[in-house]
Amino acid sequence: MAFGKDREGIGRMNLRQQMRRSTKRPPRGTGGGAPHYVNQYRPPKGAAGTDTIRIIRGEYQIPRIDLDRRDFVRDANGEIVHDSAPHWQYVSYYKHQPDGSGKSCISTEGWLGAFKGKAEPCIAADWYWWEWRKRNETGNKTSPKSFRRSEQYALTVLVMAPFYKVPQMDAQGNIKKNDKTGQPYYNWVKGSKRGNDEFAAGGFERKEGHLQHWSMGFGHWNTLLDFSDTLSRDCRSCHTQNAIEDIALICQECGEAVVEFATTGLSEEDLAKMRAEEVTCQACRTHGYLDDVIGCTSCSNPERATIFDYDLEVHTVATGGDNSNQTNLMIARAIGPKSIDAIYGEDMRKPLDLPKILAPTPLATQEQIFGKPPEDDTPVRQPVTTGSRA
Repeated sequence: MAFGKDREGIGRMNLRQQMRRSTKRPPRGTGGGAPHYVNQYRPPKGAAGTDTIRIIRGEYQIPRIDLDRRDFVRDANGEIVHDSAPHWQYVSYYKHQPDGSGKSCISTEGWLGAFKGKAEPCIAADWYWWEWRKRNETGNKTSPKSFRRSEQYALTVLVMAPFYKVPQMDAQGNIKKNDKTGQPYYNWVKGSKRGNDEFAAGGFERKEGHLQHWSMGFGHWNTLLDFSDTLSRDCRSCHTQNAIEDIALICQECGEAVVEFATTGLSEEDLAKMRAEEVTCQACRTHGYLDDVIGCTSCSNPERATIFDYDLEVHTVATGGDNSNQTNLMIARAIGPKSIDAIYGEDMRKPLDLPKILAPTPLATQEQIFGKPPEDDTPVRQPVTTGSRA
């Protein structure tokens, strides 16, 4: 069966395809270098309870990469093709210190940094691969191994709790002040949902909700994607749960049904793959993403709900004991689909400038943090595969 097509929409990806494709794309580009750890969101861990958050959808331009050719996809004019994504991507490096602390930076390798010979200069990457080569030369799999490389997926979150404007304190308990103006530095600090904590008692300026940037590794990202898939059964238009019905997956070019759900014998695993990846249409031989044709049991304007349409109650659980740094992301409850509560103003509904906040750390700063890589041999970076995620 053929379905009518909006020609202007051909070539686009839906939200599920955008987010799933991110797990296959070598991440992150070039840029400035502000402290990326400032105003960073971390879900409560273990017995600390849960946070109620709302993920704010962004529209970030990410260059499309041909993984087979290991290069950018370009249009007829030779310009790089970009996709709009609701999240941002980057690569971080972390160095363990002997005293148990650590230092980190954002990679300057560029969008093609995962491919051998195509990376931009990056001191942290040179250190990482220098240690990798030394382990291979000696056969010692555990040393040297102070650097960790991690692909990161970043989102804007509205933390739904009261926040208080609290002065920053130094190690001696004194208020930090600007040397030039003499004015204190402040942080917005999350208070109790009941508003009965020391921040409320201290008379600090209060506001409802606060936007933060949330970075996560591959494991937490996959948890979020899988949970998002379960929410796609709900209708965003009429707010009815479990109301979406799958009708067909169709070619964006000719509108021919590649899959009709009423008659298909494909497994759920095969269907999930066809939804998330490019497929060749047997009718017109176009290779690209498929469009969903759906219905709703409760309304005539069906629209899949997404992870951005719910208030989420989240926390993490340590996988190796309470003191472990390895955690699983837990989503205790999804409330919705629904609009953001009116108590949160328009300024709380706009995504942060993640490309600016999470810009690569300049080489000069990397050198200050980590020092120059050893000069006993020439650093040679190795290609990164999907199996190398930290």
